[in-house]
Amino acid sequence: MKEIAQRAVACKHWRWMEGMAVFNPDLPEIWYPRVGRERTPQHRFLLPDLTDPATLGCLLALVREAWGNPYMTTDYWRGPRIWTCKSDEVHSMGASGRGTPKGKSEAAALVAALEAAP
Repeated sequence: MKEIAQRAVACKHWRWMEGMAVFNPDLPEIWYPRVGRERTPQHRFLLPDLTDPATLGCLLALVREAWGNPYMTTDYWRGPRIWTCKSDEVHSMGASGRGTPKGKSEAAALVAALEAAP
């Protein structure tokens, strides 16, 4: 999850949101608080905890904002066992050769969608 979290914070559309849980990838056994009103973690080495449901919800909000589509969502495909992001705009990317953002986890699919956002 560390690699996916690092990809997320590297995105041009990334920003910290109040309520996101954070973790230190070098000290995973230590509990870290959620981002508060300052909306930036106190230490720059902290990453978003993409296993936390509230943080995943914030990531989805960032994806929707980046694409300008409040109806974007994720979907799990049992056959290939992958997560994808769904919306008319994102699926039309397949026709342009960019492909639909997908990943082995919901967080990975959302980060792929954030990376692919215009």
